[in-house]
Amino acid sequence: MSDSGSLPADEKQRRLEMRDRWFRSVPPENHFSQLLDELTGVFFFAKDHLGRLMFLNRAARERCGLRDDTDVIGLRDVELIPDFLQTESARNEARILATGESVRGCLELWFDANGIPDWYVVTKLPIRSRSGKIVGVMGISTHYQQVPKYSSTSEGLTQVVDYIRQHFAKTLTIPMLAQVAQLSPRQLERQFRATFDITPKQFLIRTRLSVACRALRQTQASLADIAADCGFYDQSALTLHFHQSMGLTPGQYRRNEAGSH
Repeated sequence: MSDSGSLPADEKQRRLEMRDRWFRSVPPENHFSQLLDELTGVFFFAKDHLGRLMFLNRAARERCGLRDDTDVIGLRDVELIPDFLQTESARNEARILATGESVRGCLELWFDANGIPDWYVVTKLPIRSRSGKIVGVMGISTHYQQVPKYSSTSEGLTQVVDYIRQHFAKTLTIPMLAQVAQLSPRQLERQFRATFDITPKQFLIRTRLSVACRALRQTQASLADIAADCGFYDQSALTLHFHQSMGLTPGQYRRNEAGSH
């Protein structure tokens, strides 16, 4: 096999131009993006520099309840994902746009097919124009247990994540969760934060809030019923946590969502 590093500069340029001509001959609907639609359990996105979605692969569209490409174009995260699930993602993408540096193997919270938060490992890269200007961000994510680095996460922590996701509506305490993990409460807190960068309690609250957001968008249930169904002590507790995380009340969130559709 020839060593491409030994090619003269003019031959490298000729090959690049040949590839560019070939790319330009392929219409957008036949680009490699169609192959991404065949991937299962892998979510791909591309956004412009203003954070507007330009592309989601089929798996990501289905997860967001979107039918085709035209439903995707121009949407922003705020229209698909509650604010408190966007924090780390937004921080990573802002850094990419500002520095051009990629983010690889970072844990971010997203949601599963039932709208319940879960951990995903993401890699995000800048999208550059032909002139080299950063014009967007693209990324790919998979469930953390599919990634070797995190598939070896202690069984105890994995059990706690799954337990919270399945039993968030019940009264859960750190000692209870520590028992699930077969760790001391202090060990659970330390290991959970070291792995996921938040505490078990914060993950529980975000899980409850995500389910509450889904109920506020998709049902006419009372705030008291939503609070009870999501594991909050009462409507006041729901409102307090919601306002702390979202900057508005559950009622305001429901009205805003109704007005956007």
